[in-house]
Amino acid sequence: MDSIREEPTLNAQPATRHKIQCPHLIRPIRRRIDYVIVGENLAEQRTKLEAKLTADPGEFEEEWKKLEERTEERRKFESVLLDRGFDIQMEDVDMWTYIKLHASFHQLCQEAEKMRIRMPLAGKAIQEEDPPGCWGKLDEYVDRYFRTDNEDDFVSAVFEYRRGYLFEGFNDPERFFRPALRTLMSHHILINMDLRTPEEKANMKKVTARKGLPYFIHKGVYKLSYILHEESSKENIKGDDRKTPKLSLDNISTTSPNVSIGVVDGVEVAQPEEVTDAYYFYDERVELHETWTRWFKFQPLWKIRNYFGEKIAMYFAWQGVLMTSLIVPALFGFAVFLYGVYGSVTDYLHSTTTTSANITSAINVVNRSFDNQATPWYALIICLWGTIFLELWKRKCSTVAYEWDVIEYEDAEPDRPEFVGTDTKKDPVTGVDIFVYPFYKQLPKLAGSFSVLLFMCFLVVIAIIGVIVYRITLSKTNLIISDQGGMTELILVTLMSSVINACAIVLLGFIYDIMARKLTDWENHQTQTQYDDALLIKLFAFTFVNVYSSLFYIAFFRNEDFGLASNGLFGNPDLVDSCKPQECMMQLSFQVLTLLLIKPIPKFCTDILLPIALRILMIIRKKLKLKRTAPTKDLKRHHRFSAKRRENPRRGTLLVRNLTKRYCSTAY
Repeated sequence: MDSIREEPTLNAQPATRHKIQCPHLIRPIRRRIDYVIVGENLAEQRTKLEAKLTADPGEFEEEWKKLEERTEERRKFESVLLDRGFDIQMEDVDMWTYIKLHASFHQLCQEAEKMRIRMPLAGKAIQEEDPPGCWGKLDEYVDRYFRTDNEDDFVSAVFEYRRGYLFEGFNDPERFFRPALRTLMSHHILINMDLRTPEEKANMKKVTARKGLPYFIHKGVYKLSYILHEESSKENIKGDDRKTPKLSLDNISTTSPNVSIGVVDGVEVAQPEEVTDAYYFYDERVELHETWTRWFKFQPLWKIRNYFGEKIAMYFAWQGVLMTSLIVPALFGFAVFLYGVYGSVTDYLHSTTTTSANITSAINVVNRSFDNQATPWYALIICLWGTIFLELWKRKCSTVAYEWDVIEYEDAEPDRPEFVGTDTKKDPVTGVDIFVYPFYKQLPKLAGSFSVLLFMCFLVVIAIIGVIVYRITLSKTNLIISDQGGMTELILVTLMSSVINACAIVLLGFIYDIMARKLTDWENHQTQTQYDDALLIKLFAFTFVNVYSSLFYIAFFRNEDFGLASNGLFGNPDLVDSCKPQECMMQLSFQVLTLLLIKPIPKFCTDILLPIALRILMIIRKKLKLKRTAPTKDLKRHHRFSAKRRENPRRGTLLVRNLTKRYCSTAY
């Protein structure tokens, strides 16, 4: 369990004596692990290298020099961390060194003021008025059984350290900054640290980027960094030899008698006589587990925002609006499909005199089911739904942005640590010199990125042409000609061409996803918002061309009445790829269905099948007694860190990629 220490309140409140009876306010607080940095165990490497140098000094001299440089760089970085107020706890596990960082409340307050973070004002909760009459009773019923957010919205202001007593919960150092905010500020401190010497700062042409944590990871001083989840009673990590207390709001004692333990900055601090583990901890993950996992209730967006941050909460807010708004078109579409099935089956029964059915008749029934008299009305409903959904999301986005105080975030957004400024200019507000990257230097890079996008779109066209040639060539074989309109043609021509096209779409999308991130890094955007916008434009533009080119071709160019289909591919009459209107509708449906089934397969394999396979393999090894030696204590601790890290979602461009996929899936 994390160590506990007393952290007094800040000397910012007027020196009047107050006795605080609630144990949630001021109390000994735990050292949260705000950040974890992982590096190689240099002491162990030094021991091994010393033995090698004894045997052959000349061969390993260069390796020894690099080890000394990394040791000195790490010493400088960690000394700066101590000067900044971080509490450092190192843990050597086999060949790795885990550096656990805890940011003090004093340090976080300074960083919050520097970042101009808005915090709620004490006693300024915004009270919502209940609607009158029946609407009020309905709203009360919804609140009782379906709503999960019980947080109050406060009037907020930019945080000032010396006026901390004006802000809600300032006397509670453990909970004043929510977990996502602690993580954000700790990350901001680490990536914006600058260990450049004055000579390096003066020589801007040689070194223009800051020497913070990303620099040292890039240089190999450290291997990686990540953020751990908050410790919780809901976690279940095998190999963890610690006993995690069962924590929840219900077992936190608030009625035990209080004992004064002293006066800190004019505030008399009281704590219960019996201090248990549950007294010290407030388990946010228990709250999320008890609310977010209830499928029939609303999403706890405030709790998601408090724990994961505004960006992830915004994503789930958008997804919630999308899923809710899709109910109407989904029901209407299902009704249109049933109407089409009823009409096509009725027409088939009236038009045939035999009771036998074959694959051709079944395909005709399916064709008329997808394309019937109600389909144009369904298309009109979808167009109206798109506009209504957009307006609903604008309203929801504005509401949560106002409540979470992030409307003006982009105006004061800090620079990315990877940003390299080549020129300076005066800040119009503060008059301080700031780094900039001129547009005339960025323009060639933007043009290069656009050229790569065009080239990848050209590859998409080539892939579609390849699928067309496959379909035409196969349809002219004797096997298909003899089974015209049968199961063989359906599988080998229609279905296989859809599968090949879907695989090409997935492969090209994977390749361009890597290229887009590299190109966006190369463009050197100043803020994270600019970076995300540039990446989103690239991914959306290519994904639109990659996914919808084949659908547009089937819908508008394969029609036998159109010139391209009748004249053949490239004007060659031997390469005619045409279909009747109802057949085109069926093939379009097959293509969409194939995309929806194949695109999730890679992620399903890596996220679902691979962990299951590894777990089965471990069980088999255990039963066969292949694992003969018991795991060491260091190995258990290493597994504990690795397991807690695997619980975290991937950072970086995760949300940007997910948004792009959701946009395209919605349009299906």
